[in-house]
Amino acid sequence: MDPAAKAHEVMADVAQQLISPVQISGITAFNGSNRLDVTNMPVGLDGCVDGITNLMQTNWVATVNMASTNTTQSVFVPASGPLQFYRLRFPYAWTWP
Repeated sequence: MDPAAKAHEVMADVAQQLISPVQISGITAFNGSNRLDVTNMPVGLDGCVDGITNLMQTNWVATVNMASTNTTQSVFVPASGPLQFYRLRFPYAWTWP
C-alpha cells in the first residue's frame, strides 16, 4: 500500500474513533469465560482486550488478541482468577515505506 493511502486509512480510523468510539457495552459470564459485548467495533483492525485486577496499577496485561470483522460484536475472555477490569485497544500499525 502506498504511503498516501495508508495515511488516509489511519486518518479515517482516528476520525471514526472520535465520532463513535469502541466501547464495552455489557459483560456476561459464559461457560468459564466472560463475553464482552462491544459497540462500534472497527471493521478490519486487529486489536486486543487488556485486563487488570486493580485500577490503581498500570500493568495491563493483554488477555485476548482479536481480528474484528463486520459480524463480530462480542469477544470471549477467559475468566480465571479474581475480578478483572477490561479495556479494548486497536493500535494503529502503520509503517513508513
